[in-house]
Amino acid sequence: MQIPAEAGFTMGFARSIPKIELHVHLEGTLRPETFVDLAHRYAVQLPVDTPAELKRVLDNVSGSSFFGVYSAMGACLNAAEDFARVSYEYGVEMARQNIRYAEVHLNVAFHRMRGVDFDVCFAGANSGRERAYAEYGVEMSWIVGVMRAPRLDAASRMRAAEYSLATAIEGRNHGVVALGLGGEEAEGDIAAFAPLFERARASGLHVVPHAGELAGPVNVSAAIDLLGAERVAHGVRAIEDAALVRRLADAGVCLDICLTSNIRLGVYPDMSSHPMRALTALGVPITLSTDDPGVLGIDLNGEVDAAVRGLDLTAKDIETLQLQAIRSSFLPDARKQALAAELAAASERIRGHQSMP
Repeated sequence: MQIPAEAGFTMGFARSIPKIELHVHLEGTLRPETFVDLAHRYAVQLPVDTPAELKRVLDNVSGSSFFGVYSAMGACLNAAEDFARVSYEYGVEMARQNIRYAEVHLNVAFHRMRGVDFDVCFAGANSGRERAYAEYGVEMSWIVGVMRAPRLDAASRMRAAEYSLATAIEGRNHGVVALGLGGEEAEGDIAAFAPLFERARASGLHVVPHAGELAGPVNVSAAIDLLGAERVAHGVRAIEDAALVRRLADAGVCLDICLTSNIRLGVYPDMSSHPMRALTALGVPITLSTDDPGVLGIDLNGEVDAAVRGLDLTAKDIETLQLQAIRSSFLPDARKQALAAELAAASERIRGHQSMP
């Protein structure tokens, strides 16, 4: 299919400017080659034998298969060297796509339940992070996740949540910037975690829960009211509540949106049905990320391409999204200012070569 000249310019523009990714899960970043290699090492069963075959499978992951693929990827991470490899390889991908900084979700409780302690996964992940920074200058911070874990009994669920909080606090001086909330979302499943997030905020951690994806706007409201969310991972179903949309816009609570993930998991049937455009038109701050690029067989550049084709985003829209990501990140103010200046300079340089749509 021929790409219109304006869209082609926007896609090239997006590849050239410095970018930020604020919603990506380390366990979901495995390259097909790494997935196959580690699966063979740890006897994790895959439906195919080669990276090329696996890539075709990942291109068709949907809501019915998503969590199974994510869990299989997680089961491939058992030694510190595995976590180091995966975080380093994500850093390589960041450099390839001109992503300067990422805030990466790390599911320490999931690994603990598999018998992999925090010291193993965190030391390995940080080793890869530091190598990527040394070789490519890309920066990562960690968001340690509390699991909803609906299949656990209440006592086990809270023990896992306490473990996540304790490790997040322990890791504050080693890259952890926030406490998250993830797992299979259900309506009204947030209140039980409120005391943990109060302690997280008191310890100086930021708060970025998943809400308003597989359940409705009530969870987005609860994420703000009960957990003190500064950003919300997904949050797209806030569009179903006009008062909540006004509140997000007025308070500047940012939604970290992942278009392909929302569509492949069945939240929306196609790009034209996605409310991202409507949310931004109503003043809600938005960022654009991949969620689980390895699981879905995508990358951030491809996510932007899909938004340009399906939502008619312009180069100016992409620039605005990246500036919002810088502002909504948990970087120090001086680093935000430096990245914003770099973004402005890159945009101006490209603008000088061709008129920006």
